[in-house]
Amino acid sequence: ASGVILTLISFGKGAAIGILLFVAILLLARNYISYNRKSKEIMAEDRLIKTESKSIQGVIVESSKNISHAMKRSSKLYRISIDGLAKQDLERLKKNKSNVVKLSAEIDDLRNHLFYFIKNLDDSSVEASNFYINILSYLTDISQSLEFITKISHKHVNNNHKKLKFNQVKELTEINSELETLFSSTKQAFDNESYEEIGKIISNKQRLYDLVKEKIEKQITRTRSEESSPKNTTLYFSLLLETKDLIEATMKLLELYYSNYDDSVEPATIEE
Repeated sequence: ASGVILTLISFGKGAAIGILLFVAILLLARNYISYNRKSKEIMAEDRLIKTESKSIQGVIVESSKNISHAMKRSSKLYRISIDGLAKQDLERLKKNKSNVVKLSAEIDDLRNHLFYFIKNLDDSSVEASNFYINILSYLTDISQSLEFITKISHKHVNNNHKKLKFNQVKELTEINSELETLFSSTKQAFDNESYEEIGKIISNKQRLYDLVKEKIEKQITRTRSEESSPKNTTLYFSLLLETKDLIEATMKLLELYYSNYDDSVEPATIEE
């Protein structure tokens, strides 16, 4: 490659620079197109899809991909919010806020499809419609919690408020680690249709609640003795309380699947 460059330069500096710039532009364009295509493929792969089954067991199996995709995206959205806050990365937080809006829009699209889903059910499938409505309700709760968390994180940094303190970042990172385990375990269970594994995930519910409660109590103590920034304190409490709501919505979703799954029943679907 170096020999080619030296040869080009020997023909004249102006021409050599022009050719090298042209080659560089071509390479950048190719890399951009390749990256853009891969990004679109990943986004398409993680999009939520409409359910067409007519029984609870069918809805459970068919909606598993949606739950898996929602957990994957939820984990990333929460992680970037905490990491972006810690590093004051405004650009990353702005993009994260845009991504959570996309997730919410896709869940809204599923809700808009609800009328047609119910119309296609027969008279014996009322339970399936109730089950599907509850799925969408809990997914909506999850997306609303994530939307709130991403928006207040972005707003705090965008308004140049004080950074979170070391202990606050450390505690949020600890919570994020536990949530990543929750989301990852849930994604794996739904990917493999291992619904019996959901019970093991649910058994950690109280431990997660207690972890968030512990951080709230620590912040109360700090506020009474040493905290001096109202904005900082408000943000931190808001993040913890909304994280608690996020955990609760996720657990309710898991409990819904766990209590309704029956591996002895063959899933029924709507015939073409």
